[in-house]
Amino acid sequence: MKKLHLDIETKSGVDLKEVGVYRYVEDPEFAILLFAYSIDGGEVRVVDLTEERMLPGKIRKALLDPDVEKHAYNAQFERVCLTKAFYLWYDPAQWHCTMAAAAYAGLGGNLSKVAKALGIPEEKDASGTRLINKFSKPPFANPEKNPEDWQRFIEYCRQDVAVEMAIADAISFWPMPEKERQIYILDQLINDRGVRIEPGLAASACAMIDSHTGDVEPQIIKITGVENPKSQKQMLGWLKTQGYMPDNLTKESVATSLTEDPLTDQARDVLELRSGGALGSLKKYYTARDAVCADSRIRPTVQYYGASRTGRWAGRLMQIQNLPRSTEKALGAARELLAAGDEEGLSLVFGSVPDILKQLIRPLIAPDPGKMFVTADFSSIEARIVAWLAGETWALEAFAAGRDIYKETAARMMKKPYEAVSKEDRQRGKIAVLALGYNGSTGALAQMGALKMGFSEEELKDIVWSWRRANKNIVRFWGKVGDAALAGAGHAGKIKFSTRAGALVITLPSGRELIYQQARVISGRLGGELSYVGQTTGGGLARIRTYGGKLTENIVQAVARDLLAHALMEAHGLGLDIVMHVHDEIVCETGAPEETNKALAFALAGNPPAWAEGLPLACDTEVMGYYR
Repeated sequence: MKKLHLDIETKSGVDLKEVGVYRYVEDPEFAILLFAYSIDGGEVRVVDLTEERMLPGKIRKALLDPDVEKHAYNAQFERVCLTKAFYLWYDPAQWHCTMAAAAYAGLGGNLSKVAKALGIPEEKDASGTRLINKFSKPPFANPEKNPEDWQRFIEYCRQDVAVEMAIADAISFWPMPEKERQIYILDQLINDRGVRIEPGLAASACAMIDSHTGDVEPQIIKITGVENPKSQKQMLGWLKTQGYMPDNLTKESVATSLTEDPLTDQARDVLELRSGGALGSLKKYYTARDAVCADSRIRPTVQYYGASRTGRWAGRLMQIQNLPRSTEKALGAARELLAAGDEEGLSLVFGSVPDILKQLIRPLIAPDPGKMFVTADFSSIEARIVAWLAGETWALEAFAAGRDIYKETAARMMKKPYEAVSKEDRQRGKIAVLALGYNGSTGALAQMGALKMGFSEEELKDIVWSWRRANKNIVRFWGKVGDAALAGAGHAGKIKFSTRAGALVITLPSGRELIYQQARVISGRLGGELSYVGQTTGGGLARIRTYGGKLTENIVQAVARDLLAHALMEAHGLGLDIVMHVHDEIVCETGAPEETNKALAFALAGNPPAWAEGLPLACDTEVMGYYR
């Protein structure tokens, strides 16, 4: 036996999407119901584990045999479930995830949509959701009393293996390199380790949120008389009667109105209720409370190749890639009040309870007692990479010399000495660096908050053109990327473009390929535009238009991802316990913070990969008792 393709159907008393697979298998009602498998591409068989007590001996042996490749779609689910069910640890190095391979091939992760995009006739059975709700979720229908649906469920499980094998065969044209396999394996080990959530803090926060927001809607109805306070149309109509006519009721709009607009007392009360009652990021506390495992750790935290256009990781469960920033200096005191459940104290000291709770989400994450977190993140990594790829020599020299890139940029833009750059000048340079590297214009500056900072529309135009004059090589790079992509061949500096089986393939300096499936040139406003079939924000697949600036962004973020992956592998090789990583930052848990601090800094910036020659790297490190 060389390959074992498999799929399982399970049951549990908790919702898999809400709590993740690691907490899912800890539920007392968890069990594997069906086990479907194929040996070396042969007939798919299904073992009904509600009747059979054990799997066939050859399958049990194969699951532990390092010479047998285990293949599954979202293999993490099967591996973790089998580990729990059979009280054996299944090494992720023996597992091959077809979902990860499909994402590498530029097709995203949804099985049925990937099958459809590949034209696979054995599409996933559409009745699956109904059957899963019936047999896998409480109150758990009895198979013996529902024989027809149970047989359909068996066939559904069998079909999943057939579809997984068909997808694996179809995407073998874009094989995942062995180096990526090793990164996937490390990703699984990091997720298996998980990160600790401070016991009691999440539950205390949830209780405060409940008390603070539980009666919001009745209060709004009492003041306004509207039927549905969640209806923006109804709320805008009522606010109009108060002489207040905003365009929308977004969080930003409401916050601005509360600080800047003349409001009636009733309108102010309603907007404050809406602002305080909108849970938003506070929902992370409920996730932390409900998804935490018995050992006080939450897992998984990240998804390998969650962003298929760049290969970056995506957040899972608490969405650690999108945590509110902590700006309050007295977080330790706030954390103690939260631990004590002292809502009155939090309100008295910090004012808005929802606001301070948002800032306490990061400190909810903490190391084991007696240990510390050591974090390190790349400094200005995207600005460094785009300058390196485009050959913007002055910027690379500034980075190598350790100069402030925002001041250096402002000096170039305003044609004045570095030493003469004022605080206001530096702000112009900073917003330009952050917003304009990917062919952005005044709209990108506005989205970055330039107008709120006090810049006028005319100033934005001047910032755009002065930045482009100072970064001519980056501007040329956008054009080279766009031209090579449209041609489907050629180079843009260190980046190679080619086509294969109808896909545009962009080869990065690391050798990794970005694959844009079903690429073709279509008519656009300015002539021919490149389009491809790729993953949308909602997880589906659709035809997407792109251009040189956007492709540059994909490439730069992909290179940043490769640098992070290299650093993760280096840190793991040095024996560091990585508990999570957030964008360009790695977080380790350690009892020896000084040694770990040096080792982690070396992993990020001290030993860059050979392919990154000439790219000046730097990182910031910090030791902390809880995450900030």
